[in-house]
Amino acid sequence: MNIAILAWELNIKGGTQRQALELALSLQNQGHTVDVYCYAYDKEKSYQDLCEKLSIFAVTEYGKKETSSSSKPTSKSATHKLLYRFRVYAVLLRNIFTAGRPINQLAELVASKHPLSYYDVINIHDYEVYKAARVLKHDNIVWMMNDLQRAKSDSEPSFSLLGILNKILIKLELKDIQKIVVLDERNKALCKKHYGRDAYVVRSGIDLEMFTKASHKRTFNKKEYSIFASSIFFPHRRFEDLVDAIEILAKDKCTNIHLAINGLNDRSYDYYLFIRDRIVEKNLSSYITIINGLPETELVKKYTESDIFVFPNNNQTWGLAVFEAMLAGCVCVVSKGSGAHEVLIDKENALLVDPKSPEKIAGAIASLVENPAEMARISENGVQFVKNNLSWDTYAQNMLAIFTQGV
Repeated sequence: MNIAILAWELNIKGGTQRQALELALSLQNQGHTVDVYCYAYDKEKSYQDLCEKLSIFAVTEYGKKETSSSSKPTSKSATHKLLYRFRVYAVLLRNIFTAGRPINQLAELVASKHPLSYYDVINIHDYEVYKAARVLKHDNIVWMMNDLQRAKSDSEPSFSLLGILNKILIKLELKDIQKIVVLDERNKALCKKHYGRDAYVVRSGIDLEMFTKASHKRTFNKKEYSIFASSIFFPHRRFEDLVDAIEILAKDKCTNIHLAINGLNDRSYDYYLFIRDRIVEKNLSSYITIINGLPETELVKKYTESDIFVFPNNNQTWGLAVFEAMLAGCVCVVSKGSGAHEVLIDKENALLVDPKSPEKIAGAIASLVENPAEMARISENGVQFVKNNLSWDTYAQNMLAIFTQGV
């Protein structure tokens, strides 16, 4: 097959970027012709080893996403809030009539390389780039929807101009997308609820060779335990629950622990500051360290050096980091608010906890450090689960089945 894979930006390390690139490489290795397109590209800031093996075309190289401290106005004044809302409505109204210059530029780039009929499928990945379906007229567009787009927030009234405009827009943006793929049952239900569309569930993959060059012989009977968490800083990542859990443990005299939080802080800088300040205010600096975006080699090393990996995220699609940590042999504490928990068994290959519950996280960590034999058992089960069930080749095969369905 001739396959076009579209991602919005390949100038950052994230689950969406790795997923799109690994899929492209797996399909290419299976003999398919794959072209990767994106709006912004910087291979050194993305997954360089993957990028160098692929044909990647970009509208702008070394482009950076805006790094504003917040996507919403921080001013409390009524005037600023009114102006902000006016700008939002103006943008939504404009987008009803045009997909926007960046999307059009990306679509033009795709069309400039080959006639669209050259491709058997156009596979678009996650946010922003899905809008290209309005411009790319093709009869086999498959959207890998990692997260719901233009969903009504809980604070929004049942009927509002904002809600009406978003409904109109999402209908325009999705009408030329033939198939939607999601990573978990949660997003499948949300897709049906918000879009009235059925979706295929395909679990993401993982590089099973990720730790073959890293030495990570495990021992869990030790004096101090290393806890690790890794995600881009966004509010739904719920790092505050983990910080509060460490506070609970410290007060309970469980002092043989140290937490490292790894994450890029330029996407929601206000949230990063909130977490940083929370650590200081609770006098936890001796227990918690923040790392701003480990390079890939250092990330692999950190996984292998850590004993417990905590994923406190809520309303989170899947969670690739969970399975990377499991493969490394970490014992994972996973929020039931993440899609990853759907395939895990509590106390068998991970510990599952309620979302937004520092007490549950603290309890899970305490139960582990008090029982090294249990840690060793869950660790081994976790490694075997990932090896037996998840790989990028399996993900590619499942995606390929959807690409060819009805073609």
